[in-house]
This record gives sequence, C-alpha cells and structure tokens, in this order.
Amino acid sequence: MTIYIQGNQPFSTPIKWVFALIEVNKQTVFTYVNTFDNADLIISNSINSPIYLDISFYEKINNNDFNVQNPLNSPNKPDLLAAIFYLVNCLQEYNTTALDVHQRFQFSASWQAQTGTITENIVQKLINLFLVNQPKLSYLVAKSRETCLFLTHDIDGLYNAWRTEGLWAAKNFRLDKILHLLYLEAIRRPAWFNIDDILKLHSAYDIRSTFFFLTEKGKNREGVAHADYDVQSPKIQQLFKNIHAQKSEIGLHKSALSHSNFKSELNKLSLSTGLSTSFSTIISNRFHFLKFQLPEAWQTMEAARIDLDASLGFAEQYGFRNSYGLPFCPYNFDTQKAMNLTVTPLNVMDGTISHYMKMPHSEVTKTIIHFLENNRKDAVLSLLWHNREFAPFRYAAYLGIYKEILAYLHETKIRTVTSSEIVGEFGAKY
Repeated sequence: MTIYIQGNQPFSTPIKWVFALIEVNKQTVFTYVNTFDNADLIISNSINSPIYLDISFYEKINNNDFNVQNPLNSPNKPDLLAAIFYLVNCLQEYNTTALDVHQRFQFSASWQAQTGTITENIVQKLINLFLVNQPKLSYLVAKSRETCLFLTHDIDGLYNAWRTEGLWAAKNFRLDKILHLLYLEAIRRPAWFNIDDILKLHSAYDIRSTFFFLTEKGKNREGVAHADYDVQSPKIQQLFKNIHAQKSEIGLHKSALSHSNFKSELNKLSLSTGLSTSFSTIISNRFHFLKFQLPEAWQTMEAARIDLDASLGFAEQYGFRNSYGLPFCPYNFDTQKAMNLTVTPLNVMDGTISHYMKMPHSEVTKTIIHFLENNRKDAVLSLLWHNREFAPFRYAAYLGIYKEILAYLHETKIRTVTSSEIVGEFGAKY
C-alpha cells in the first residue's frame, strides 16, 4: 500500500503521525512515496485527494494555537484524521485552566465527560471508520489484536498502616482491627508491608506486574504525603530483589514535590536496587497522585529518557482519558515527529472507585469485568491496585475483588504484560 502525503503543508507531519499510529494499531506497514502518480492513496489539499482535511485545524496547531475544538464537533464534515490526532494527543489539555486544587486536568471539563464516552475506545472506531471508507485500506478493518492487561501497584506507603488504619478502626469502634494492627506491629510485619504477599498471589496465576516506588518523603504544598520508607534501606532493597526474582518490574513513582526532579529521583531509585546494570535500569514512571500537566510532563519525561509513562488516567473516573485503547508515542510539536516516550493510559484505579466514585463493594467486580469484557479487542488495559488495598482493614473487600479479577483473567486467558514488554511492542515505532 503506497501513500502520498503532500509535503510542506500544515497537515503533512501530523497526518504522517496518524498513519504511523494506524500502522501500529493494525500491525501493518505502509510505503510512502514522494509523488502522487502511482500512489494508492493521495492526501493533499488539492482536488485530487479523496480525504477531507480541515486545513484551519492544522494551521492552528502548527502555530501552537491549541484553542481548537474536537474535529468531531465540527458543524461541517468531520476530519477523521484530525480527530484521531486531537484525541490521542490530549490536545484538550494543552494550556487548559480547568484544573483542580492539585493542578490536575478535571474529568468534568473533558470532552469525554461532555459526550458520555469515557468508557469507549472512540479512536479505534474512528480508525476503522476511516479505513472502511478507503477501498484499498478497507481490508485492514478486520485486523485486530487480543486485549492484554497491564497490572500495576503504586507503593505510597509501607509502614504507616498502624496510624492510618488505626484511626479508621478507632472511628468505627473496631477493637478487633486495632488489636490486629498492634499484633502486626509487635511481630514487625506492618500491614502495608505486603509486597511479598502480592508476589505470591501473582505466582499462583503466573502473572507479572509493575511496582512504582517513591523516592521522596514529606508533603507538598497541597498536603499530598509521600513515602514513609527509604528506598536505600536493606529491607526495601530486598523487596526489589524479590520483585525481580518473580520477573515483575520496578518503576519510578515521580514525586509531587516542586523541588525534586526526574534525574535525582531516577538516580536514587536505580542505585537503590543493588542489582545488576540490566536490572537496575528504571524505564517507567507514574506520577504520584496523578499530578501532572500536558504537554510539559511528556516533554520532561522524554528529556529524562523515560521509556514509558503510565499516568494518563483521570483520578475521578475510570475509562479512556484520551479515548484510545493502545499505548502510543505522543506527537512532539517542536520536532514535528513522535516522541521516544511511550504512553500507556491508566484505565482503572482502585482509589477512583473507592474514594471518588464511592461505588458499593458489591458493584466493583461487576463494573471492572464489564469494562474488560467491552474492550476484549485492541487495548492494553491498565489496572492500578495500591498495596494498601491488599490489607484486611479499611479496604478489606478490595483484596477479594482483586482475586476475583485475577480469576477472571485466568479463565478468559487475558495476557498480562509488564512495562518493558509494552515498550518493546509499542515504543519508537513512528
């Protein structure tokens, strides 16, 4: 399949980026030619092109004017390629002022909230709609891949369960839980120091996951607490060894502290592993408290040579923050090509369901499995379960829910993947 994309136009590199995305999505390869004489598909602003292009959209974004609407909302014929570019790259978040007290983009301000499409893989539908309308590309619509799951754990705390869970137990007059906490402290097995238990549970299902560790302590100016542990301590280094022995992986949980940076935190975490060079390289990140803004966060991670980011999810709502089911490399407006950073969206977080949505326990398993069932094709779905949700206290029901999800994965044979596997399949393909 040969494609001609007219050069030196505002749409030239964004359209090339979209076609590269489609190549990865459909596991195919296109050939690009410099003349339209023998091209199977012509993309041009001339009358010869069968593809409708919203030229004003591309002119604006090439001038770094991101005050653009989703092309799907256009009163005219929608430019499907522009819509794919807009959604996947989260252009609605560029230079936005719709931020919460933690300076995070709010779900309520999103196009997904306004259209009620947060749980839909809209971009996949747009890709297939575009392809089905191109006679020489329509055969690609039938191509799909089986969905897999990226299991992750943010390790916000390991030692302070006695304080947090003890306060909960006291408020709820749970003397049994207070005694249980005191017993665990007495035998020096804090309730949240349970990573080995998680690894054992995963081993029973032959599952691998990725653990994101904080390197910093203290609180930021919004009061967000950080680690109650030291990644350089012998106990934590032993945890790192246990994680790698099970062939799971370690990532950075980038702090929300204004005075810290990626270089210092990556160095601290890499050196603390105490493992060989091949193991001590940290390739992935998730921002603590999902505190980040776009595109600055992506630019900073690319400069720090992070290979994968796993932060792209709303704290308040599960689903697809950028309406796309697969990992991708964001478009860099400075270089006019894809970044080396691979972004794998965060779809479901335990805290979203328990804290923000306050979903009844009886509904959680059914809701998550329903979401997984509705996206059995063309997605790498990401599930975040904090280690505190494995403890038998405030979130005791969530351990049972997690086990039910693992049983579902085993029964349906949904494959789990690690951060390095995602980078290997989706990274630097554009």
